[in-house]
Amino acid sequence: MTMTFLISGPMLNSIMFFIAGYFVIGSYKKKGSSQFAKDRLIKLGIPYLFGLVILAPLAQYIANRSWGSNAGLIEFWFTDFFHPENIDLHHLWFIGILLLFSLISIPIIYRLQYWNVQAVGSDHHVPSRVYILFLALTFVLYYGMGFFYEPQVFISFYILYFSPVMLPVYAAYFALGIYASMKMWFTDEHTVRIFPWVIAYAANFLLYGGTMVIKDINPIEGAGNDPLLAFATNGMTFAGVMLLIALFKRFFNKRSDGMLRLSANSYNTYIVHYLIVYVVVYLMSAINIPTIGKYIFQVILCVFLSWIIATFLKERTPLRSWI
Repeated sequence: MTMTFLISGPMLNSIMFFIAGYFVIGSYKKKGSSQFAKDRLIKLGIPYLFGLVILAPLAQYIANRSWGSNAGLIEFWFTDFFHPENIDLHHLWFIGILLLFSLISIPIIYRLQYWNVQAVGSDHHVPSRVYILFLALTFVLYYGMGFFYEPQVFISFYILYFSPVMLPVYAAYFALGIYASMKMWFTDEHTVRIFPWVIAYAANFLLYGGTMVIKDINPIEGAGNDPLLAFATNGMTFAGVMLLIALFKRFFNKRSDGMLRLSANSYNTYIVHYLIVYVVVYLMSAINIPTIGKYIFQVILCVFLSWIIATFLKERTPLRSWI
């Protein structure tokens, strides 16, 4: 699990921050700075606070019960969870950091006057130097923060919860998304080839795995601040982001009723899914079936239930004006 987290976590989070940055300018241009800030505070801030007070404690309580804790719900909720050393926002940390990035981007976009994307110019072919400079930047950020923290460590800062190693890297991907939107990357005229990114990801994956084996590094104890691991991690992350974009643009860039309904409620599904995952896994923990079969069934069931519950909250409750 730790290896899976170290490899896939940064890639998936990076692409979410990249996509969020990609659509910031369009939203800002449409709404203006004041309305954009208000909209972000409502759409991100209110669900984040709701998750902080309600969803995260419930999810952590279920997790603790599955690990053998006998603490009562009320006791855990009001006396244990909100201690700085105990707080764990799980997936909701992303919403809090995205809100922070969105608010910080307002004066930057205003200052640079990115009102007219077309006036900035476009590069349908991305220069190689952009890739090189970005990889160099993220390597420096990741490796530099690695002197102070392990990559898998999360810390709390007031109501924010984040990985200090990955935070500046995610900020870089958010900024890259803004730049990509300015340059009109991934439009109909811009082609992203799949095969080169497959090769790049595989090469960095082998470098990462080989370094772990040769240096006998235990990921559970921490990989330390190894420059090869830092290089391979950033290479895998960037190649993975570009590969996923290429795959989705190639095979899923089409309109259908199912995809529209799923995408229209994807944010709300993201908010509630972790609690559903914990409940399903906890209830199925005593069922003795093959692990792979149980995993596949749980994934399908959790996605379906999360989407159903999120749709209900959006369409049938007062929360529809906030989510």
